[in-house]
Amino acid sequence: IQHIYDQISQGENLPHPARLLLGTFLIYSNKTLEEMIELFKRLPDFDEKITRYQLQHLAGKKGGSKRYYVPSCEKIKLENLCYETKICQGISNPIQLINKKQSI
Repeated sequence: IQHIYDQISQGENLPHPARLLLGTFLIYSNKTLEEMIELFKRLPDFDEKITRYQLQHLAGKKGGSKRYYVPSCEKIKLENLCYETKICQGISNPIQLINKKQSI
């Protein structure tokens, strides 16, 4: 997750799987829609209307009621999006990082 944050902070374009991962992670981190949009604004192809819809769709609030979950570490590794750090060891889903960081 930190690697994706670093990429977006530098204004790099993110592939679709990285955007999906970041969006779902932010939703499960209880970020507001506006906080998430502020982060995605850094993307070179940012379109607020599309981003707003896609984030609401991931949260199950638009386009159907299905709420998308944060992909597992296994899936993230298959997408070549995993940049494992010490804090990641022993987890199976990035959402576990939230609880792990709070206990440190």
